[in-house]
Amino acid sequence: MSNPTEYAQPPAPQVDPDSAAYWQGLAEREVRLPGCAACGKVRFPPLDSCPYCGQPGGEEKVLSGVGTVYSFIVLHRTFHPAFEADLPFAIAVVDLEDGPRIAARIEGPPEAVSIGMRVAATYFDRESWTELRFTAQDN
Repeated sequence: MSNPTEYAQPPAPQVDPDSAAYWQGLAEREVRLPGCAACGKVRFPPLDSCPYCGQPGGEEKVLSGVGTVYSFIVLHRTFHPAFEADLPFAIAVVDLEDGPRIAARIEGPPEAVSIGMRVAATYFDRESWTELRFTAQDN
């Protein structure tokens, strides 16, 4: 069996040219995603071309990070041992006001999460990367 200290930190994301601005933005406390110059839609995950119209490239947009919970699940088991101490917690799909749907963890007790709940981006620093999370926002 593996040494439990191996799991003190979850694995870092694999940053590629398409996602580099997104991860750098999180480290700088911003949600940055590419927007299409042709159709104007913002996309997540960051891709090298627009999945809506096929236009290559895009312009980096800084989003407000505010949105509403579209759907969510509560995890009682985790995919990686580094998260076991946090159980249970909620992962939600959030409709950003000025962008696409994005998936992230919701801070706070999972029983407080509801569909339609207003949330705002928050940032959780890991050892070598920053994780996007959301917190409930007063209406």
